[in-house]
Amino acid sequence: LIAQGMPSEFSEQVWRYGFSMVYFENGRLTKWYESPATPLRIKAQAAKSSTKPKEFFMIGSTKDDVLNVQGTPTQFTDDVWRYGSSMVYFEGGHVANCYNSPANPIKARLDAVPAPNTEKRYFTLGSSKEEVLAIQGVPTQFTETVWLYGSSRVSFENDRVVSWYESPTNPLNAHMEQANLTQ
Repeated sequence: LIAQGMPSEFSEQVWRYGFSMVYFENGRLTKWYESPATPLRIKAQAAKSSTKPKEFFMIGSTKDDVLNVQGTPTQFTDDVWRYGSSMVYFEGGHVANCYNSPANPIKARLDAVPAPNTEKRYFTLGSSKEEVLAIQGVPTQFTETVWLYGSSRVSFENDRVVSWYESPTNPLNAHMEQANLTQ
């Protein structure tokens, strides 16, 4: 109340500040939604700050890591943090999945480094995650086993491509290689 001032509307569980809302359970702040039209004066802080700030977070990063890299979410629950239209999903307090919206990009990165000097212009069945990343670029959403490029999808098992779906609106640089049938 001191930081934000008097709400425009309130109940025991929800305080409204214009289009923004702050939610309470048993008198404790549990989540909020921040509208760009009526910003809140709320800032989430990591329990501990890293000595060397990171430039990105990835699958497996903690909530503190995400806060240190990305800052305060515009909306959050215990399992999902929103940064505008981008989202970070948590399981057990660690990043499990991300949706990186082009409208509100977040600093999420895959735990893979592009393969140096790849000459291929396409990936195939059996390609590594590093090859897909070098050829296709950073996905818009990803988990350990599925990377989305818009409405196209690449699936992995043991960090190797096992299948893909290519949407006409989001083409992939994928190619079915034919087996060498000559002896």
